[in-house]
Amino acid sequence: MSVKQPLGTPLTPLGTALRAWGGADVAPAAETEVPPFPDDLRAAASENDLGDEAVYLAWELARLAGEISVDERRALMLLALASLWCARQGSTRLALGGVGGGDDAEARRGGHGSPGNDASFVRVLRTVGARDADLPVLARLVASLGDPHRPDRPIIGDAGAGDHAPLLIERTARGTFLYQQRMLRAEERLAALVAARRGRVLIDSVAAEAARAIAGPADLSGLSPTQLQAVRAALTCPLTVVTGGPGTGKTFVIAAAVRALLAHGIPPEAVALAAPTGKAAGRLGQALRNDAAASATAGIVPETLHRLLGYGMGPDGARHHAQNQLPHRVVVVDECSMVDLLLMAHLVSSVRADARLLLVGDADQIPSVNAGAVFRDLAPLAVRLDRPFRVDVARPAGRDLHAFAEQVGAGRSTGPIQRARAADVGFSGVERLAPEQRDAFLERWWTERIRAAPDFDRRIAKVYRRHDGMFDPADTAEIHALLRHFDGSRILCLTRSDALPTGAGALNAILHRRLAGNAGAPFVAGDPVLVLRNDYQRGLLNGDQGLILNVTDSASDRCGRALAVFPAAATDGALAVFAPASLGGQMALSYALTVHKAQGTELDHAALILPEANMPLLTREVVYTAVTRSRISIVIVGTEAVLQGAVERPIERSSGLAERLGLLP
Repeated sequence: MSVKQPLGTPLTPLGTALRAWGGADVAPAAETEVPPFPDDLRAAASENDLGDEAVYLAWELARLAGEISVDERRALMLLALASLWCARQGSTRLALGGVGGGDDAEARRGGHGSPGNDASFVRVLRTVGARDADLPVLARLVASLGDPHRPDRPIIGDAGAGDHAPLLIERTARGTFLYQQRMLRAEERLAALVAARRGRVLIDSVAAEAARAIAGPADLSGLSPTQLQAVRAALTCPLTVVTGGPGTGKTFVIAAAVRALLAHGIPPEAVALAAPTGKAAGRLGQALRNDAAASATAGIVPETLHRLLGYGMGPDGARHHAQNQLPHRVVVVDECSMVDLLLMAHLVSSVRADARLLLVGDADQIPSVNAGAVFRDLAPLAVRLDRPFRVDVARPAGRDLHAFAEQVGAGRSTGPIQRARAADVGFSGVERLAPEQRDAFLERWWTERIRAAPDFDRRIAKVYRRHDGMFDPADTAEIHALLRHFDGSRILCLTRSDALPTGAGALNAILHRRLAGNAGAPFVAGDPVLVLRNDYQRGLLNGDQGLILNVTDSASDRCGRALAVFPAAATDGALAVFAPASLGGQMALSYALTVHKAQGTELDHAALILPEANMPLLTREVVYTAVTRSRISIVIVGTEAVLQGAVERPIERSSGLAERLGLLP
């Protein structure tokens, strides 16, 4: 039974739903029918990482739907929650089928990004809390979506009719889909922008020079054929997409393209380099500094995409957008697999039509955390780099890693070499241990991958002294040696959990106790640590890795304090020091990382600790990303069945971008 409730009550902050869903030309009367709050949906939302806020948004949205029954309002809430859940899983849309949604061709065919059958819609509905009694009502609601006189049309509109509503229905050759308005508009906008750039060739002095000859400082003689193809495209096209596995020379392509553009007339201040995370931007900057011709690009410092676009610096959230575009003539973005739909649409709309946009990444890696699979969808347009440089395929270990990564990427696996005991692990190529060997393996990892650093015990017990905020050269060298040691190997996990024995939190606690004993201190000297979010004021970026060391500024202090030491941003050799308490919850132990956090990391040795049972989060892309972090070895700890299940389970994200661009078979 619904109740009368005046506007302005605490539980119905009118406008929240409209802002969250993208707006609609609708408002309730001064006094309106309030649907009963669906307390039973809270548990399902909580179990599926949606939270109470999603239920409140769906409840408020249903309140605005006009003269419909209580059961129909509940069905509308379930549709809204289903859309939110799909976005949380990375999809930009939800295929309607199985409860009266018509001919969902994509779902029946198992098409691009689809869940694979008509029952998928019902499964999503049940996931968000639908009961048996809800399904007939939902079937009638979905079947009526073509009726232009529906009372809920201001809430669920028809995209084909040009409706402006929080939820929109779009019908394509591949099926019928439910979109959140902002997702549909972003997808349409991005597709139009990509289509406008696609296939064009720039006609300017830089392109003309590059077309005639590339010589001198921009000598490209050391590039492979596909790298050369990528660089030439970057010089002459308004949009270039480059994909390739780790170690195929993507950063080399970026450096070569930027050097060539600078050599042919584009000034350094007209070039922007960016990446989705601070850590990725830092790695790109370091790679450019290590480049043989680093002096040519010395004045160009990579930054995060959010900083490039000026997020938080404009009245509408960002300084740069379609009406105030970036001034640069060249925009290069690395690690594009991590860029979601909304951010990519914002980026491309912010780049001038006459500017060059170079998007670089690995389309086979884990996609963005937020909704969209943009780089995967754009992969048919990409120059694909195919020659591995990171692993030495002339050596057995390198060949094994490269072959296994290719198998995983293709969805098959002959299986790594199985070792009966942790003691049998050779730390070469790809090896697997049964989960019963996990504790013994951690013992060996501690002994041979962590404590085996030269002078490890002495260096972590040492008190490092600063003078005027600086370490002396000898101490600086020792600290950097420790940092390099930890950067060479990491344990990778699926989740951050400290409750699951295979989670990063639990594994970090085990290894931390090796140093801390029963002291109970959250951080002790020798602990590797990781920054969890950007802190521009301190110069710390999400993903930065450092060490806890005993540090003092006093000549007489023999003990020092356990402080966090990080390589200083955008400098060579300098170190920044912070008290762990001052960083609050933005720093964590990093003996073990989630695969997501390790994305872009280059290691000599890695271990992948699989969960004890198959989980939807464990996918082919997770295994591929983990395996391709390493140059020499990876040890996979888990059952063959769990590993094989992951390899056979690609991430399924429903997206209409590739379809809009005509890139689907």
